[in-house]
Amino acid sequence: TTFYVAYLATDAGTGQQCLSDKAAVTVTIHKLPTVAINDPGRTLCYAEGDVQLTATVNGTANNTGNWSVTGQTSAISSLGVFNTKFNSTTDGDYTVVYSYTDANNCTSQDDLAVSVEYPEVPSVANYNGLITNPIPVVLTAENIETSATVNWYSAGTSKQTTVNTWTTPDDPAVAHVSTYSISQTSKGCESQKTTSTVT
Repeated sequence: TTFYVAYLATDAGTGQQCLSDKAAVTVTIHKLPTVAINDPGRTLCYAEGDVQLTATVNGTANNTGNWSVTGQTSAISSLGVFNTKFNSTTDGDYTVVYSYTDANNCTSQDDLAVSVEYPEVPSVANYNGLITNPIPVVLTAENIETSATVNWYSAGTSKQTTVNTWTTPDDPAVAHVSTYSISQTSKGCESQKTTSTVT
C-alpha cells in the first residue's frame, strides 16, 4: 500500500503556512506466522522427567523459536524439553509458551496449559501376627489422596488389588514372611511404592 506524506510548516510570526511537496511512502503489511504447540493441554506425571514438546509454524514442524514457562526460569529447555521435576516433588499448573519471529520480524506465539501431578508415597505399617492366635492379615495404607486409587502388589510386580484395607492371602496359622508393596494413582500418575512386611 502506498501513502503520500507532506509537511505543513507555519511561520510563528506571520502565521503563514507552506505545504511541502508530497513524498510517497510504501507500507508493506505481512501476515503473522501461525504458531501452534502440537501437544494438547494435559497432566504430566512427575516420574516422566523430561518431556519433549513440539511446535509448528505455518503448518510445518519448527523448533527455532523461543520456549518458556510463564513465571519460571528452569522448567523448559531452549529445545522444548519440559522437566516435570524442576519444582521438586510438588504438584503445579503451568503455562508453556512458544514464540516465533519470522524473517519479516513478525512475532506470534501459542500457549499450552500443563499440569504436573506428584502423588505422594503412601505409608503402611508392618504386620506382626501370632500363629497361636491366627487372625486374617489386614493391611491399610495411609496418606492416600482424595480420589486416588491404591495399588497393592505382591513380591515382584504382580498387582493384587486396588482396595484399601486389604485382607491379604496370607495363612495366619502358618509361620512365614511376606512382603507387599503399595502405591497410589492420582490423575493417571502412579506414585513410588512403599513396602509392608508380614511376619
